[in-house]
Amino acid sequence: MRPSAKVDKKQPGPQVQSAWSQLMKVFMQTTDPVRMKRVNILEVELCAILREMATEVDQNSQLKLYGSASNGFRLADSDLDISWHTSLPREDALRKLYEIASEKESFHCELRPSRRSPILVVNDDISGMHLEVS
Repeated sequence: MRPSAKVDKKQPGPQVQSAWSQLMKVFMQTTDPVRMKRVNILEVELCAILREMATEVDQNSQLKLYGSASNGFRLADSDLDISWHTSLPREDALRKLYEIASEKESFHCELRPSRRSPILVVNDDISGMHLEVS
């Protein structure tokens, strides 16, 4: 019978422990179920408001989430990427939606025309959420 070899189990140094604790704090802030549930409720309410505004522009339009919001990888501070399907020309429709959304006090809107695809960026002061409608 051989004598058992002793394994030296060193504790991580204070720098590693500090980095690990900071990482865990960030992880807990972004994946806390209560916080995520609050974010999901705000997300639904905000999308409902946006849907009403989009319907004012085009009765037959549809809003669809894509990106991290639709595939489950969304964090509490992630933006909402929304695809807007409308029968109107995209730039005209986004301009009209911009005008309607800008009237809402808590919304700060920016229309970003682009050669590829124009985007309406909406920041909501109440929820702190950031939306990008394309």
